Amino acid sequence: PDIRKLFIWIMQRFYIDSMNGKQTIHSTQGEFITPKRMYELENMLGLPMFRISKSVIVNLEKVKCYVPCANGVMEARLLGGDSVYISRRYLKSVMERVRGERV
Repeated sequence: PDIRKLFIWIMQRFYIDSMNGKQTIHSTQGEFITPKRMYELENMLGLPMFRISKSVIVNLEKVKCYVPCANGVMEARLLGGDSVYISRRYLKSVMERVRGERV
């Protein structure tokens, strides 16, 4: 694959979520369904895409701010206006990545 096209493709993505067995890519061009599984997408895309919960992979470069919520969960508010939630299980690795530490 053309690495430039792949890079552009990744940079236009806000997040990918999985619901009822369907993976939806939320991007600047709209929403797209992919047959790929979440673990396949996670392995294929790499940074800046990062797993933040069992059902969400987010483009860390599209996060506007992080807001603590109840029960140890954190909200990531995205530049496009959407919000996604970072589960407790993934919170430490997400915060280490955001701070620039190696995960």
